[in-house]
Amino acid sequence: MRFFILLIAVFTLCSCHRSGNKGDSSVQDTVFFPDLIKVAITGETKIPDSAKVLINTDENTLQPLLQAYVKDGRFQLEGELAEPNFYNLVIQGQKFKVYLENGKSYQLVVDQYNGNQVVAAHFETNSEAMNEYYDMLQAFEQEKRKLSNKSAGLREQFDNPKTYSEAVERSGELRKERNSLYDDFKKSYIEKANTHPALKLFLMKEEQIGRANYVKYAEILETIPDSLKGISLYRVAEKKVSTVRDFYENMPDFPNIIPRNPNGDSLRLANYKDQKALLLVFWSSWNSESKDDIRQIKNQSASMAASGIKPIFLTWEKNYEDWKKASGDLGISKDSYRLNVTDANFMSEKYGVTRLPHYILVNASDLSIINHSFTYPLNGKLIEALQQRLNEL
Repeated sequence: MRFFILLIAVFTLCSCHRSGNKGDSSVQDTVFFPDLIKVAITGETKIPDSAKVLINTDENTLQPLLQAYVKDGRFQLEGELAEPNFYNLVIQGQKFKVYLENGKSYQLVVDQYNGNQVVAAHFETNSEAMNEYYDMLQAFEQEKRKLSNKSAGLREQFDNPKTYSEAVERSGELRKERNSLYDDFKKSYIEKANTHPALKLFLMKEEQIGRANYVKYAEILETIPDSLKGISLYRVAEKKVSTVRDFYENMPDFPNIIPRNPNGDSLRLANYKDQKALLLVFWSSWNSESKDDIRQIKNQSASMAASGIKPIFLTWEKNYEDWKKASGDLGISKDSYRLNVTDANFMSEKYGVTRLPHYILVNASDLSIINHSFTYPLNGKLIEALQQRLNEL
């Protein structure tokens, strides 16, 4: 009897353990694969049978997530993917972007062949995000054509000496519009309230996040529904925004460093508290662009002094003699200082000083950062640009 009771107890424990594991497995699936989606993509094509059709991502183009083969001019791709996202359907090496999500139908329709090669295709789908993506691309192409037509319309003006200069100027303006057109489209779709949230996240993945827009994009991320906050598109966008936010909102004041100039005198930032601002110029003797800028700054030294802006030239150059000679040749020996490794690393990590020349505009009274990456104007109007930055405070 004892053996029988013991056997029942062991069986009960084993059953409970198996049942618990089964339940745990279900919980783990929920934790690790909360956004699992089932997809089915069909298509008809003239390409040869046995040709492979596959799904991959921009981040991993070598590993097919799903694949199928053409048979009798058709293919059907079915399976599960980790999350709703913009994927690539790859056929004969050609990539076709597609937003895959649960409960939607997808049929690839070939628009153009080159022989047996597919060169253009689109998806017929009931996915709102995907159709909105197509609408955006179509609107983008329409705007490109409009700009091309405007450029073509300038031909007669180029042939007329009286309108030639005006045509050159207008042509330059149109070229700038073309160059910025896609970025402008991205921004407009990201900022529109009614843009599908998945498309917003996809476009933000490509967007440059900086001081001027990180607050706006942080607010946009707050509008993304919880159902999409677990997918990688959201994580990438959130990481970009939070990294930039942390950089700017936790940016320290400029440190009270005391490097020396070629004469052996130490930098005393407290001596310039009566100035409005310090223009910190990061340069090197081997960098011709920074030396050209320094010459222009020297030429405008009187105007800068009248505006209360003091230039200070900083370098972490290893070769002491090259730095000393270049400082003398440029006439900046008194205001040229050589940073040690610790200070150079601080500038790189805290202010992003990684390429030369680099400019930081600092409030002289308290060493707070006005602009950690001041852009030297190519039009030569340095004083106006500096004054504008000071007026924005």
